[in-house]
Amino acid sequence: MTSELGGACRGRAVSWPLFQIDLAGEPKLLGRLHRLAQDQYWFDEPLAACGPLSDGLPFFLHDLIPQGFLGRGLPRRFSDLALPPDIADWDDKHVLTYLCRRGEDSIGNLVLGDESLQRFSRGCAQKLLTAAKATIRCWRTGHTRFRVLPPAVSIPNSRL
Repeated sequence: MTSELGGACRGRAVSWPLFQIDLAGEPKLLGRLHRLAQDQYWFDEPLAACGPLSDGLPFFLHDLIPQGFLGRGLPRRFSDLALPPDIADWDDKHVLTYLCRRGEDSIGNLVLGDESLQRFSRGCAQKLLTAAKATIRCWRTGHTRFRVLPPAVSIPNSRL
């Protein structure tokens, strides 16, 4: 297991696994994101065809960068990460810290880092399965109205 950002903050090259979550909630390893010198990144197979080297975060991670009303609350919500209070002040290292440590519920179906994958496996996967079972149950019994799930079982649309 790779140290999430300890090496990156000191300028050493480190890497993080990138997972894609399928419709069943199962992670599939897509490859590893490697941080190189001078804020350059390289992603190994199979996404290496998208470009061998990028200045700054690769384009396929840009949608995961927190933004807007909900993004502004993240530094307070995750104060243990010691991120700048304004997301406009975040650089790539701050974004990677967030994604690798608390990015399990980001938009889309990508999860970066071991810690975020573990959090996804513990929390979001259970929510997905509960919602899927409720939907199937309603479909099988012929219910035409949707059942409202309690807030503890709500899931982001990006995970469906």
